[in-house]
Amino acid sequence: MSFSKSDVAETPKYITENVPEEAFYWAALVSILLSLAVKIAGRDQLALFIGQWPPTFLLFGLYRRLSK
Repeated sequence: MSFSKSDVAETPKYITENVPEEAFYWAALVSILLSLAVKIAGRDQLALFIGQWPPTFLLFGLYRRLSK
């Protein structure tokens, strides 16, 4: 299966057009709080993994805002 440049460029738009912009910001906030809770529980590696999610959510929210 091969993908053209337009397919690759349309994928983020397809993902973000069906989700409200605020949902991405809430997802970032929740993942920060979840990472903190997991860190307090002593699961450092899992906390670091979850702590890497917020930038992705924020970028999707920014992409949605800029693509309007």
